[in-house]
Amino acid sequence: MKKLVNYIKKRPFDFAVWAMIALGLAVAAYFTYVIFLTDDVGVRYGNRLDNIASYPVNESEIVSRMNTHEHVIEAEVNVTGRIINIIVFTRDVPTGRIADNIGEVAIAAVSEDNRRFYDVQLFVAQQGFEINDTQPIIGYMKAGNDEFGWTNNRGAR
Repeated sequence: MKKLVNYIKKRPFDFAVWAMIALGLAVAAYFTYVIFLTDDVGVRYGNRLDNIASYPVNESEIVSRMNTHEHVIEAEVNVTGRIINIIVFTRDVPTGRIADNIGEVAIAAVSEDNRRFYDVQLFVAQQGFEINDTQPIIGYMKAGNDEFGWTNNRGAR
């Protein structure tokens, strides 16, 4: 112990450099562990997913309801956290009016309880579309609301 004290007294700058290097390595090791080696997915959502089991989403029911719309060729549903994503492909380039009508079907397809718990995103595009100024048309409905807010690219109504 005496040797260490003498070393620190004789070479304070060297000691400070080595102490900073050791501290830097410890911090780097900690962040490497946290970022790469922890598998705790729950931290991603915090407590926002509490009680999610009380609000089951019947994806096949939503898909079948969406497919009843005359312009819909195909519909897909996936749930991520507290967001229900509904992707709809149409025969023709969708207009604002078509997107509104499909949005009404989507609102009816998601149960009232689930509309209070989940946010709903609706993507409407023509089958095989290329991303451009008019496609996809995206609607977003925050939990607790009963209508979609739409992107600006809604075309002719």
